[in-house]
Amino acid sequence: MKKYNRKSLLAKIHIAKKQLGLSDDIYRGVLAERYGVRSAKELKNFELIDLCRHFEKLGFEPKPPKKRPSAVPARTALVKKIVAMSYSLNVPIPEYANGIAKRMFGIDDFSWCTPDQLHKIVAALTYHQKRKEVNHAV
Repeated sequence: MKKYNRKSLLAKIHIAKKQLGLSDDIYRGVLAERYGVRSAKELKNFELIDLCRHFEKLGFEPKPPKKRPSAVPARTALVKKIVAMSYSLNVPIPEYANGIAKRMFGIDDFSWCTPDQLHKIVAALTYHQKRKEVNHAV
């Protein structure tokens, strides 16, 4: 059985009230008629769930909760970028990036780094690329 957070249920009810365009008098009338209370705060959790379902029958369409973006695609892209930059610098691919991770963060394998740490490794490789370009230009 799914657990419901009381605070989120109350918020959902008030969003439904607004979405359905219920005046305060009509809303309180529904509460009084169905549950014998004047405020949704007086309802028990199962009554809050019932009220949400009632509002859904009346046309309330709850929005699904927003999901936080996953860091996995960002990590994958950064790892690919580090591999590509290492290749373009003509350095041993995993060993060089692992050495940077070991010096900067004490981590043996760069693929274990956080996205923030991977950004710093990319910055170090960018610096290395610029330094290499200057040396070739001279």
